[in-house]
This record gives sequence, C-alpha cells and structure tokens, in this order.
Amino acid sequence: MRVERLVYFVEAARAGSMRAAAEHLGVAQSVMSGQITALEEELNVVLLNRGRHGVSITDAGKRIFEDALGLIAAQRTLIETALRLTDDLSGVVNIGANPALAASIVTPVIAELRKIHMGIQPVLLEAASPELLEHVERGTLDFALLTGPASLSQGSAPQSTLASTVMSAYVMPGHPLYTRDRITWDELGDFPLVAMRPDTTVGAGLIRHLPKAKIVAQVSSIRHVIFMVESDMGIGVAAPQPRSFGSPLGRWVPIHPHERITIDLVQSGSKPVTRSVRLVRDAVQARAKQFDVVDS
Repeated sequence: MRVERLVYFVEAARAGSMRAAAEHLGVAQSVMSGQITALEEELNVVLLNRGRHGVSITDAGKRIFEDALGLIAAQRTLIETALRLTDDLSGVVNIGANPALAASIVTPVIAELRKIHMGIQPVLLEAASPELLEHVERGTLDFALLTGPASLSQGSAPQSTLASTVMSAYVMPGHPLYTRDRITWDELGDFPLVAMRPDTTVGAGLIRHLPKAKIVAQVSSIRHVIFMVESDMGIGVAAPQPRSFGSPLGRWVPIHPHERITIDLVQSGSKPVTRSVRLVRDAVQARAKQFDVVDS
C-alpha cells in the first residue's frame, strides 16, 4: 500500500473537497482523485461519497480514517529516525541574543536548521547584552549575539564583529522625508517616532540624540517597528533590516550624524566547540552579516 494514497484520502476527507485538498498538497485534482480511487479498489471499500458540492466521508471511511493517520505518522517517524542515524550532528546548542536579534537573525536560522538536522537542539535565551555576556563567560551559553558599539562588552570571552550598520529612519511613501538621502536628528524631532525599547542600544542612542523625542511606541524588534510604521503610527528608528529579509512598503533613510551599531558574536572560551555548535554559529554569522552596510 502506498502511504501517499492515504495522505490524499485524509486531506480530502478533512477538506470536504477534492479541489481544496489538491491545492493544499500542490497536486493536480485528477491525480488526487485517481489515487483515492486506486486506494478504494485496493481496500475494496468506498471511502468518500462524491457529489456536486464536494466529498463526504463514508461510514467505512470513518473507521479507516484513524488507522490511516497512524500509518502516516509511523512513516514520518521512520523517516526521522533514518535521518538521525545518518546525521551525526546532535546535542544541545545554547544561544543568546537580545530580542531584536533573536527575532531577525537567530529564530529564522533555528527554524531552518531544525528541518535539516533534527538531532540538533538549539536553545535560545533572550536577554540584554550585559546579561548575555555574563552567561557566555560562565559557560552557560555556547555563544551570543550582542549589539552596541563593540566596546560595549569587555569580557574575557572571544569576540568578533559580524556586521556594522547605522541607525536609520523607516519612512513610508508620501511622507515629506521619504525621498531624502539622509535625515538629521533635529528633523526627526518634529515627527512622532516608533522606537526600540530604551534598554536596547538603538533605543538608548535615540534618547541620547533626542531626549525630548515624540515617541509614540517602544518595541523590542525591527519587525514591530516596520509593522507600526506601516500602520501609520509615525517614523521608525532602528537598525535597517536587509531587503533580503522581506520587501517592506517603506524605505530606510540613514540618520546623520551617524550612530553606528555593531552586531558582535561572543563565544564561550571554556566550552568545547562541537560540530553542532560550529554549524549553528556559522549559520547565525552568515545571516547577521547581511546587516552590514557601508557609510553613505
């Protein structure tokens, strides 16, 4: 018995429509219908009632439905077990990052790696840079991403700068500053601002330049800045998100004079660097480097 036929049957029964189920699985409706018919012939039982307005599961189909789910799950477990046997990458990798870097860099990397290397167990700690540095130095984290000027952290753990960018304004089309090549801090003072939290490097930089800024929202990630600006709440102030991460509706305009922000990787000097740690670290580094920009 071909398990994919069971998958087609289960999806059609759930959707109540051959067409909807076929679209969900990305196959032609004729292929799905033919495979379910072949399954019915193989089992010598009618699983679905076909009608003008869709399909409905028969009494016999209901009895077979749960067994079909079990066989599908068993096949998935078998495949995962085989992958683990052929993939010697395994174990816990402890990663630290502040909320902004966790959302834009670390979490997407973890999601992708879990699809490929199911034996690796990344564990993410979100905290401010000073706390993360302490964890790395104590050996409770394999590595962490910190933001700041590089001088922010002066611990004994090995440190390298992955990217350097500048604080920028996220502006929507139609705004008087949208077409500008650069914006001054004084000009920003005339508009409502969506800012990073004051305990972040970017948020603290804004307060330092504009202590009386008209801040309407303080958030923890660049994604939230973009969302609120696109909801017409004001101008966003953050480190610009690379276009490769998505296609925002607005544009990032550098703020002058520059407030430079670095993304630094700090690695534990007391813990062994396993192949799993190296793989996760290299993937995080590659994504972080996309934030690197040249002064304009």
